[in-house]
Amino acid sequence: MKRFMVFLLVACSIHALADLPYQPLRISACLDKPTYSEGETIRVAITLKNTGPNPYPLFLPKNGTSATQIFKIEIFDGAQNCLLSRMTSQSPEELPIKDDGFELIFLNQMDSVNFTILINPNVEDYQAVSPIWPLALDAPLFAGKYRFVLSYQIALIPGAEDYFHFYNDFKASSALQEHLFPFPLSGLTSTLLPIDVIRSNESLVRIEEQDLFMLHDGHRYWYFSEPMDEIISDQRLIHVTNIPPGKSSCANEYYYSQFPGTYAEYIRRFDDGDIQEYRKYKGDCPEYIRTEKFNEQKQRIYTAYRLSNGHYYWASYAQPEGRIRQEAHIDPFGKIGELHTFYYHLDGSIKNIDQNSFDPCPSELELRNIEENK
Repeated sequence: MKRFMVFLLVACSIHALADLPYQPLRISACLDKPTYSEGETIRVAITLKNTGPNPYPLFLPKNGTSATQIFKIEIFDGAQNCLLSRMTSQSPEELPIKDDGFELIFLNQMDSVNFTILINPNVEDYQAVSPIWPLALDAPLFAGKYRFVLSYQIALIPGAEDYFHFYNDFKASSALQEHLFPFPLSGLTSTLLPIDVIRSNESLVRIEEQDLFMLHDGHRYWYFSEPMDEIISDQRLIHVTNIPPGKSSCANEYYYSQFPGTYAEYIRRFDDGDIQEYRKYKGDCPEYIRTEKFNEQKQRIYTAYRLSNGHYYWASYAQPEGRIRQEAHIDPFGKIGELHTFYYHLDGSIKNIDQNSFDPCPSELELRNIEENK
């Protein structure tokens, strides 16, 4: 029976892939070196290549604003036990995408175009012959081990539908029109590439056009938005780490960042760099944006995140079985919560699920009453 199920899953996967049209355009990215210091400009060389037999249309940006609207960099944590998105390039979404901001060219078979994306750029980095576009990140890239991907997205360019049939990667594609070229609706994405950022030994570092001033307490390094005579944990504090200068990681690594009005980020790691606890949270309730917790055997025991529709979800797991113990669904305003508690038979199948409503964000008075009644 197990062999039949495996065969069925493989057959379904092959059938799903067979429904997707052949994509002749390929995107690849590489770095000019494997390691960078905090605040140093990162140069990402990008190649778009036509591997098909026929000329293929390509939209290229004419300026930096256009580049940020079709190219996106997403940087993930370097941990191997979970895939955590840490930061992305910012896009001026409030600005309309204009067709005069792009140039339409046709790539012949095996032809390619090359250009450069800059992360944390400096003025002198623009002195080059090939096209260079800066992409600003939505958070500073502090010392650490990361992975990143670059995507090329053109679905929103005015007039693009005159050249392309946009298909969904996860659904069977509708019949292609012969005069249109296939292109994934989610965009083309490069492979994951590792990048190491080592901690600076300077007392002043500039990251994403912001000057950060450092103090050392003998154990940790504290980054502030302005010069400080003493270590104070107020809104001027931006980042705390124990990674030593010249390194991108360390044993018992401590990582904390805060961006007032947006979110804070806390990381506790295993000695090999994998995540033991990760929290990305905001000030109001429900506070979590993303939470992951693992036990000493690196088995997930808790996860929580905000969904794309604004709702919230969390789940706790019983290990080593990996079964969900409890899960909760919460509305975007933190007013209504539904809790599911799972009970299992000895063979691991679900025996019963209790469903209860609860208040996900009780007031301080309610919390005090709960404590007093314990």
